[in-house]
Amino acid sequence: MREIDVGLVTKAVRRLCIEANRVLPGDLESRIRSAARTERSPIGRSVLGTLGKNLDAARETGLPICQDTGMAVVFADVGQEVHFTGGAFADAVNEGVRRGYRDGRLRCSVVADPLRR
Repeated sequence: MREIDVGLVTKAVRRLCIEANRVLPGDLESRIRSAARTERSPIGRSVLGTLGKNLDAARETGLPICQDTGMAVVFADVGQEVHFTGGAFADAVNEGVRRGYRDGRLRCSVVADPLRR
């Protein structure tokens, strides 16, 4: 059985939360920039151009690509031979999201559970 301290989970989720809001996969960024050059609609070109500028700004400043960072949804595959130590896995994930939003200066735009309003 493999033991993993939940502190490692918290650190990983924090890092990924920040990274997901600051960096797009290279192929997606390339497609956005390519589409900005080939888009026929002036409004479409403007939107795609703004996305490109936001990508550049995020890279230069470390700020999120978009000010609306959405709602964190975390999927995790955990094997049967894994045992977490030092706390509960779900608590570690939630703490990682909390720290990621705080440390990454991400805007918390959800004030209540959207399914239980």
